[in-house]
Amino acid sequence: MTTTDRPNASITPEDMTNLLEGLRAQAGGPSNRQLDQISRKGDHRCAATTISENLRKTDRPQSWEFIQAFVLACQAHVLRQARNPNEHVDLAPYDLDLWKARYTTMRSRQQHDPEPPHRTPAPTMTPPSSYSIQIHGSNGVVAGSGNEVTLNFGTEPVPPSVGDDAQSPEDPR
Repeated sequence: MTTTDRPNASITPEDMTNLLEGLRAQAGGPSNRQLDQISRKGDHRCAATTISENLRKTDRPQSWEFIQAFVLACQAHVLRQARNPNEHVDLAPYDLDLWKARYTTMRSRQQHDPEPPHRTPAPTMTPPSSYSIQIHGSNGVVAGSGNEVTLNFGTEPVPPSVGDDAQSPEDPR
């Protein structure tokens, strides 16, 4: 008996994910797509993308609807895999009352525990409001600042604007 099968055992969303993955393995390891196809034939739909999302997230609890659909799809997979119609299949791991108790324990813990630590989002880069550029080529000079670009095809280089970091040919830094 695992700690999550004992009454009053604490179950986290990560524990639930591990239990669901264990159930999948016990059912013969059906893919998300197989479970999706099986669930389409029943009353509780469980799309492949929903399975993937729910088994990846370990910081938030899965919904009862998802858990129920996943368990029933795994059970249906086991029953389909039985080679002999008279073969005994242990359906105890697919008992919805057991899974409902696990779900209730997980939700109860979530209500008593503080929120998971807030993750600070990665800083976003904002483009500069203006820019300055000078490109010197053999055929001329292209210079720009802000939203303006100047083309000069004469022999004189275009001096940088005041406050620009651009370099002119005579001012190597």
